Amino acid sequence: MLEMRTSAFRLILVFTAICSTSVCKTLIEVKACEDPSLCPEEWAMEHRPLLRFDGGAEEYCYPDEASNANNEQCKPFNPDAPIYYNIAFCGDYMKLAWHFWYGKQKGCDPFGVDHGHGDDWDHIT
Repeated sequence: MLEMRTSAFRLILVFTAICSTSVCKTLIEVKACEDPSLCPEEWAMEHRPLLRFDGGAEEYCYPDEASNANNEQCKPFNPDAPIYYNIAFCGDYMKLAWHFWYGKQKGCDPFGVDHGHGDDWDHIT
């Protein structure tokens, strides 16, 4: 999806998309893109993060597809869970942000006060 957003001070071009493991693998073969303004989707795929999870964290929740059906659900590891990203061009600058969605974030409180929450977004910019 490509959309234009305007503000009183500048025009911002925003590109948003979803990447799953199978889609990313097919885009790896695309020739390297040196100018992200000409090929933002390919550039984003070339610069996607590598997530590593602790093998001993099996009882914790992992990223999954952001949907109402998955909200409040603690999902096991899924290598095909989508990774969402957003590219914004602001003048001469570009910002690439990757977003990961967890249906459930378990609490991390030794006192038992934090019981966790659903619909949890984490990101890397």
